[in-house]
Amino acid sequence: MLSITFKNIKRQMKFSIIIPTHNRRAQLINCINSIITTTYPKYNYEIIIVNDNSIDDTEQYFMKINQSNIRYYNNTGKGPASARNFGAKIAKGMYLIFIDDDCTIDDNYLWLIDKKTNEFSFSLAGGIIINCSKTKFSKVLEYMTLFYQKEQNFSDTPKFLTSNNMICLKKDFFEIGGFDESYTRAGGEDRDLSNRFFISNKNILFFQDLIVFHHHNLDLKSFFKQQYNYGLGAHILRKKNKELKIKKNKILKIHFNMIISIFKNKNILDGFCYSLIVILSQLIVTLGYISSSLLIKRENKIE
Repeated sequence: MLSITFKNIKRQMKFSIIIPTHNRRAQLINCINSIITTTYPKYNYEIIIVNDNSIDDTEQYFMKINQSNIRYYNNTGKGPASARNFGAKIAKGMYLIFIDDDCTIDDNYLWLIDKKTNEFSFSLAGGIIINCSKTKFSKVLEYMTLFYQKEQNFSDTPKFLTSNNMICLKKDFFEIGGFDESYTRAGGEDRDLSNRFFISNKNILFFQDLIVFHHHNLDLKSFFKQQYNYGLGAHILRKKNKELKIKKNKILKIHFNMIISIFKNKNILDGFCYSLIVILSQLIVTLGYISSSLLIKRENKIE
C-alpha cells in the first residue's frame, strides 16, 4: 500500500503587513498591538516594521521585541514609498497589506481580508478609512477622503485607494514596479500605484466593509504640511499621467460637489467651517504643486 506523508510540505504565509514609520513610536505601538491582539492565526501573517530614519526612540524600543512574526528594519530615510518597497522585498506573504503607523484595526480586519481573498480574485484592493481624531481639521480630512472614495471607488473600476488600507497580490505588485520612490514624501504615491495597476488591466476592488481606523490629530500646522506634500506629489503624478495618458480628474467639479454635499449633511455653522477648510486645503495643495514645478524648472536650468 502506498503511504504518503505531508510532514515536509510547508504552507506559504498568506499576509505580510508592512508598516513604514517615522518618529511615531507611541502610535506605532498602538498599531502593532491592535494587530497582534486579534484572533487571526499568527502563523499566517507577519508584521514588517520599516523605520524611515526616525530620530526618536523607535529603534531602541523595537530592538527589544522578541516575537517571531514581527520583524524590524531601518531604511535610509527616502520616504514612505521607499520604506514600503523595502518591506515588500523581504516579505514572505502571498499578499502585501499596507497600513500606516498611526492606524489601528479591529479583530475582524484580517479575517475579512482572508475571506475576500478566498471569494474574489484581485491584484489590488482597498477599503474605508475612519478618522478617530475629533479635531476639526481631522474630521474635514475624513469627509474629503470618504467623498473622494465615493466619487471614484463605488463603481466597477476603483481608482482612489489609500496606502493605509491597501492589499496587493505580491507578484503583481512587483510586476508593475511597486511604489515609485520619486515620491519622497507622503502624498500621491498611492494614487500613482493605483494608476499603474489600472492601466495594466489588473483587477482592482474596493470593499466598503474593510475598515482601518486613523488616529491623526491634525492642527493647522500639520494640516498645512500634509496638504502641501499632497501638492508636491500631485505635480509628480500629473507629469506621469501625461506620459501614461490617463484621463485627468475634474478637480473643480469634484470639490464643488463636495461643498454642496457638506451643506446637505452638516448644519450651517459646520457647513461654512468645513467648506473653508476644503478651500484652504486646495490653496495649499496648489502652493505645493507650484513649488514642485518651480523647483524642477530651477534644477533643469542648473543642469
